[in-house]
Amino acid sequence: RQRQMCIRDRFHFNSEPVSISFLKTRLIVGCTKGFEIVSLNDGKNEAILDPADTSLDFIINKEGLKPLAIHRISSNFLLSYSDFSFYINKNGWRTRSDFMINWEGIPQAFALWYPYLLAFEPNFIEIRNVETGELLRVIVGENIRLLHTGSQEILYAYEDERGYDVVASLDFWDKTNKKTTTVNDTSTVGHASSSSNVSSSSGMSPALSEIKEVDEGKK
Repeated sequence: RQRQMCIRDRFHFNSEPVSISFLKTRLIVGCTKGFEIVSLNDGKNEAILDPADTSLDFIINKEGLKPLAIHRISSNFLLSYSDFSFYINKNGWRTRSDFMINWEGIPQAFALWYPYLLAFEPNFIEIRNVETGELLRVIVGENIRLLHTGSQEILYAYEDERGYDVVASLDFWDKTNKKTTTVNDTSTVGHASSSSNVSSSSGMSPALSEIKEVDEGKK
């Protein structure tokens, strides 16, 4: 017996959607005016950011934004746009006002593997510490694209000097019991392979609380 998919509702937004994250009963949709929470039960949507917080005036209702990802970090939420990343709390107010990542390039996608936040631009990948914002490493390539984020590795593709697509993996594991995480970057195409390593030491609304279930497996 075949199952048929039916579209029961149409969702309307105040600006153009550019990204989407699926939760159990809600969607987090990144629009050109910011992130919106959409209920799958009644179709209602609302902005994540609270306009009553004047420290968010630099971003609220601004056009031309590209909200791409939201991750739960402890009790806060990290919002990542193509220009910058910053923290908010469960009420949509900015937290850690001294924290702001201004991206070197224009990321097209993000991946989180605590304590690393990876920003994928067409020509390089920025790896930063989500607690400090410190730039830990840059991986350079041509036509870089994020392919998959799993429980053991992050897969991405890039073009080599011959124009062939190369599939590369970033593997994360705990080599010791001292909270030291190693990033192993292995690239393969045909029979060629190369690898390099870098190490670093680290240390509510219903919709936002659901994000924890998505991200916990990466920690």
